[in-house]
Amino acid sequence: VRVTDLPDYIREFNQIMSTYNLLCVHYAHAGSGEIHLRPILNLKTTEGNALFKTVLSEVSQLVKKYKGSLSGEHGDGRLRGEFIQEMIGSHCYDLLEETKQIWDSKGVFNRNKIVYTPSMNSHLRYYPNQQTPELDTLFRFDDFDGYVRTAELCNGSADCRKTELTGGTMCPTYMATRNEVMSTRARANLIRESFREDSSANFFNDKDVKDILSHCIACKGCKSECPSSVDMTKLKAEYEYQYNKKNGTNWRDKLIAHSTHIQKRFQGIAIVYNVVNQVLESSVKSLLGFSKKRSLPKIASLSSVKNVYNYKQIVNDEKGYVILFFDEFTHVFEPELALLAVKVLNKLGFKVEITKNLDSGRAYFSKGELETAKKMANKNVRSLSKSVQQATALIGIEPSALLSFKDEYPQIVDFDLLDEANIISEKSFLLDEFIAKRIDDGAIDNSIFTSNPKEILIHGHCHQKAITGMANMRKTLNFPKNYSARLIPSGCCGMAGSFGYESKNEELSNKIGELVLFPTIRSTNEEVLIVASGFSCRHQIMHGTQRRAAHYIEAIWEALK
Repeated sequence: VRVTDLPDYIREFNQIMSTYNLLCVHYAHAGSGEIHLRPILNLKTTEGNALFKTVLSEVSQLVKKYKGSLSGEHGDGRLRGEFIQEMIGSHCYDLLEETKQIWDSKGVFNRNKIVYTPSMNSHLRYYPNQQTPELDTLFRFDDFDGYVRTAELCNGSADCRKTELTGGTMCPTYMATRNEVMSTRARANLIRESFREDSSANFFNDKDVKDILSHCIACKGCKSECPSSVDMTKLKAEYEYQYNKKNGTNWRDKLIAHSTHIQKRFQGIAIVYNVVNQVLESSVKSLLGFSKKRSLPKIASLSSVKNVYNYKQIVNDEKGYVILFFDEFTHVFEPELALLAVKVLNKLGFKVEITKNLDSGRAYFSKGELETAKKMANKNVRSLSKSVQQATALIGIEPSALLSFKDEYPQIVDFDLLDEANIISEKSFLLDEFIAKRIDDGAIDNSIFTSNPKEILIHGHCHQKAITGMANMRKTLNFPKNYSARLIPSGCCGMAGSFGYESKNEELSNKIGELVLFPTIRSTNEEVLIVASGFSCRHQIMHGTQRRAAHYIEAIWEALK
């Protein structure tokens, strides 16, 4: 409707909702006089189905009263086609029918849309008296009353079908392929349909669903970018876990899930392990199903891990203490980053307590090994609860590991640990977020940073983009006087943990990298510092561009005087 009419229109619209005791979602383009209004209706009941038509009939009259358009930006289709004649008048509607007869007399194209449409409350996704199965899951899906209803959040808006030109992370596999089956919407719809008219014996046991979900790279972009907040990463992990319970776990997936746990055991003989790995590289890759074009990361020595714990901390103007989560990826591959994190935090005035023998469980979450992931989550919450409550914060290095505390843990730990998990979640920060808060509090000024110029390009980890955002990293890397840091408008890098390493996924992984990330880096001067905090992101950048990307901790350490 006209913008000047919008307040009165919305007031009358909400009166209609109130008449039927309905709540309604209001969103979209108020500045254009166009609002998407979605009443909360239960279309699985006879009453809800009938009320759907009653409400839209009344709203169409209201739109006509204000000389507006019922179609908005999404056309009429089957839903609003029934009301077109009422909106535009019989004469104009007859012209539409005549046009259809001239151009499509056999009704081949878009049958039963615009003209000759069925009743708007027929041919719906849900039918009256449809039952929703109540499922026993390892993750909690309480926020939306269970697993099936969480999948049903998808209303088909197709935001997951945007391209790399639009920006954002969701959905990288669709961006790279332009194939509907690779979209978040397709996955949600397939999950929903698999529970629609099935027996309980077949729940979580559809190979087609499992195969389609295998192409989801668990970027979590949908968690924040989908208007309905469809969390496909969580839905996928639960489905894979339940499917594997019925059919057994692929031994390769199990081996990959346990890989860092296994590699930790060899850090005492890291040199021997790396040499043997290099000699047998081809066989190791075949065993794991990894592409021969990918280089396997070398494990770090146990002495480099001990250096982190043995480092004598020197803290001036002590502001308290923080806990550093020494995650499994940093422990096995890059313990020097943990040492730099300690030094940075000391420089900012914080004493650091470093965790020992705690794995985030990230690899287990990503491979559907949820029972093991849950045990790790419970262990970590029990181990850290008391100290985290006393500390200023829990700081993390690898985004996917630290953000497990914020995202997965409160949804999977034993119920009696939930309050403690929520407290830890609130006090968990990546280093850039922690430093940004200190800057906002006035506890840090840029006198401690170098005045040397530096240009930086930042690629954000998908989980960081979805859960905490990239503003803090950009802000802190622009804080030194002559630093200039910009975000690469990339979505996912395409590696996504082990996904890009696997031979079956390598082509898709590279296609995702080639959308924005690789071309941007290739066109960048060698003197520009590339920053990527994700371990797998840095490897993808090296594989795709032959450029080394630094972790945020390296960049901020270099910036300190």
